[in-house]
Amino acid sequence: MNARVAKSLTVIAVTLFACTTCPGAVDDPKEEVVKKELKKFEGMWALTSAERNGEKAPAEAIKDFRLVIKGNKLAIRVGGPPLKGTLTVDPSKKPRAYDATIAVDDRKRTSVGIYEFDGDTLKICFTDKGAERPKEFSTKGGTEERPLSLHVYKRPVVAGDAKEEVVEEELKKFEGTWALTSAERNEEKAPAEAIMDFRLVVHGNELTIRVGGPPLEGTLTVDPSKKPMAYDATIAINDRERTSIGIYEFDGDKLKICFTDKDGERPKEFITKGGTEEHPLSLHVYKRLKP
Repeated sequence: MNARVAKSLTVIAVTLFACTTCPGAVDDPKEEVVKKELKKFEGMWALTSAERNGEKAPAEAIKDFRLVIKGNKLAIRVGGPPLKGTLTVDPSKKPRAYDATIAVDDRKRTSVGIYEFDGDTLKICFTDKGAERPKEFSTKGGTEERPLSLHVYKRPVVAGDAKEEVVEEELKKFEGTWALTSAERNEEKAPAEAIMDFRLVVHGNELTIRVGGPPLEGTLTVDPSKKPMAYDATIAINDRERTSIGIYEFDGDKLKICFTDKDGERPKEFITKGGTEEHPLSLHVYKRLKP
């Protein structure tokens, strides 16, 4: 990655939430209205276009940028550990307004912006460093001192299109801590001592893998309408995001998953026969641990 692209990545990741004092904070409209509006943001968003002060970011700089929202919590994933924060919205404003706060370099930073939805597309325009909230979706007039940014997001293709309520209920089945009891890759079983400390922790659509050393964090999407039921999981490993696609089934307190990398074909059955080093097939069996 060249220096220009690296700089663009940093600018995009940080300037989305980059002001430390922001006047004109979002008002408090009725709680139920806000909850309903936040539901529209829920899920994972892929950044498809980014502009700052009239200058567009190169496609290479934004291709891995993901915004994940659950309730009023958000996470930015762009390689390396995710940046986490909170989101408040006011749909009563014209244009609709939002404030977002995240921790960047051990400091809390807040942006003020406006947003609009168009189907599965989300557009936001925002500023930082105490500037006035934008009134239109344009970066014209932005300066280095008071920059204006425009982002366009789309929901990426995930496991499927199951109804939101069904997905929420299905994710509750994953909730908790799971111990890996059996693992197989391309028909080769992992020794028991290699997996004895492996733990999978799921809360909502967030997952954590613990296997010694710093935990690996990521997100989970499921589609129980598929046969077999399907899932996609994305985690950050060695400053890169990696996505697996797979199938799953529950049997009481046991969870079985079969998966491959995102460039392979989603498995159709719970076997690892046919897996290759280029597109390996893995089979994991977990048992839920009691709280």
